[in-house]
Amino acid sequence: MPRKLAGVEAGRGLAATLVVCDHATGLFNSSLGAAPLWNAFSFGHAGVDFFFVLSGFIICHVHWNDIGQPEQVRSYFWKRFVRIYPTYWVALALFVLLFLFSPEKGRPLSADLLVSGIFLYPHLGEPILRAGWTLRHELLFYGLFALLILNRRIGSGVLLAWAACIGWNIAVTLMTGKPYFTGVGGFLFFRIFNIEFFFGIGVAYLVHRGVSWRPLTALAIGSALFIATGMYESFGPTLPIEWPQRQFGYAIGAALALYGAVTAENEGRLRVPEILFRIGTCSYSIYLIHMLPVLVLGFLAERLARYVMVPSSLWLVVIVLVSVVVGMAFSQTIEQPLLRKLRRGVGHPVVAVETHV
Repeated sequence: MPRKLAGVEAGRGLAATLVVCDHATGLFNSSLGAAPLWNAFSFGHAGVDFFFVLSGFIICHVHWNDIGQPEQVRSYFWKRFVRIYPTYWVALALFVLLFLFSPEKGRPLSADLLVSGIFLYPHLGEPILRAGWTLRHELLFYGLFALLILNRRIGSGVLLAWAACIGWNIAVTLMTGKPYFTGVGGFLFFRIFNIEFFFGIGVAYLVHRGVSWRPLTALAIGSALFIATGMYESFGPTLPIEWPQRQFGYAIGAALALYGAVTAENEGRLRVPEILFRIGTCSYSIYLIHMLPVLVLGFLAERLARYVMVPSSLWLVVIVLVSVVVGMAFSQTIEQPLLRKLRRGVGHPVVAVETHV
């Protein structure tokens, strides 16, 4: 596999690892009342914000030449389907089995919840597989971007209207503390997270226009802004999960870092460690499957706490490492073979990376 856009792969790997850190931290907070590493990684859900910015970039970058070419839309949808659904369905089946045979059942597994989980259609309920909520946003973006492939003018108009509605929702939230849209509109279509796709599209535009402004500086500033926003969330006052100022901090930081990484690599000024590249190629599997080892090891930590004192910070490191290794194994044995089989006979994207959350 070519190492093109290795910086993007490394970013995906780090973002997926952040999400694992967040969920492991939350598990210790709720089950043991512990604060591993002083809850420094409680901002780890921001890995999702990075994924959304990355998705906007990758989809626009990969399909730049397909815009206004309606004959390409069938291939586009097939590639999106292959990238998201087959691996997700395998992971979902594992979580359904865990749900059915778990001795500590929570909410009932209704038919509606199961069907919405399988097809990822808009639904107000929390999905069985936690990653499902982000995939719904991804699929919404894929569908609207397809209009740009079918017709440049219509697609541009629809995307601009979508951005305007999201912007209005954000503005009302800033002024009143509550979003303008409610129900599925507020929960999915015009939710603040969707604005992050447009930051990624902006990065793709700059890259394709050949704009190069101090890429390593942009990478450093973007990374610093992203981390600083995270530290403010972890150690600052308690704020709503969708506080616009914080979301923009993550989005701007991710976009600057992404622009810097891609441009610097294109200019031969960025080298990515092999391990980060390998983790990045497995990041979708890590993201989908990590809650299994997190839950199992968290259960073990809770039981062992009755007999031996093991620092929660050490447990966090162990859980994150095991979760990443399990995700990489799942990618090698399930995800990658599925992709190779389903992509056989289908044209590949112009870059080696594909988007996911």
